[in-house]
Amino acid sequence: QFPDYPRGAVEHRAPGKLPELAVPVEIDGRVLGVLHAQSRAGAVFDESIVALFQSLAAQMAIAILEGQTYQAEQRRADQLAAIAQATRVITSSLDLEDLLDEVLDLVDERFGYKRARIFLLRDNRLVFRAGAGGRVARLAESLAYPLSGPGLIALAGRTGQPILSNHVAADPNYLPGPGLDDTASELVVPMHIGSRLLGVFDVQSAQPGAFSDEDLQTVQTLADTLGVAVRNARLFESERRRRRLAETLRQVSAAVTSTLQLDDVLDLILTGLARVVSYDSASILLLNEAGELILRASAGAPGLAAALGRPLAVGMLAA
Repeated sequence: QFPDYPRGAVEHRAPGKLPELAVPVEIDGRVLGVLHAQSRAGAVFDESIVALFQSLAAQMAIAILEGQTYQAEQRRADQLAAIAQATRVITSSLDLEDLLDEVLDLVDERFGYKRARIFLLRDNRLVFRAGAGGRVARLAESLAYPLSGPGLIALAGRTGQPILSNHVAADPNYLPGPGLDDTASELVVPMHIGSRLLGVFDVQSAQPGAFSDEDLQTVQTLADTLGVAVRNARLFESERRRRRLAETLRQVSAAVTSTLQLDDVLDLILTGLARVVSYDSASILLLNEAGELILRASAGAPGLAAALGRPLAVGMLAA
């Protein structure tokens, strides 16, 4: 309840204007807002009312600052908890495809990043491996950016530095991505293991000014963790491939010594090859005494079945 305003000096007001008081809500030189009031007709503000409003403004400033501090700390605590969960999820999988999909689901659920893409470095190109939001999943399957080319994604990979652009329309380095034509803000961070670039993590939004420095730190932390997980998944896959190759060679060797039928041996070789090499078709041709290439075994090419045992021009295999 405010006291009644003292009356007097009303005749000095401009016609049609009510007395007005505005007091800054500030603390330590930082303005948080303004406490504003207008008196009812016939009342004026004297020094006691001004002092009262100044006292209220000072108390409001303390309350607002405490509320903002609490909200910031609560938000940071939530982010740390989300990052901890992300770390557990990321490090729990050694299958690269599953890993990337889980990361995208998590950043959507816990951080609200609806448009995210992951690119991995291959042959000096940043190649799209996973994405969510917009029409990304359908349009970006063959998307790749040369490391030396234009765009924020290539720039982040080339410089090794994160890039935050909250108004991409005014950014000369921005390059629209497929399915994301309405992007207004973009955040790109590199994924490193030491000084080695593994790829980039790209997050976009249709809202201008969508990302803060806090978002940059969060995405960089996720990218750093993801980089370690990608390396581990690749090492695991390499070891698994090596073991599979060794086991296949052992099985083929055992099969070769278990039969004297050459055609059976060749078929076993092609069967074993399919376990370690992804191919559409494979054939084995042997040179006869006349110097001709004879088709002795084939897999994945039904049209060649009738040519088994006959001389065959190599060019026919590509047909």
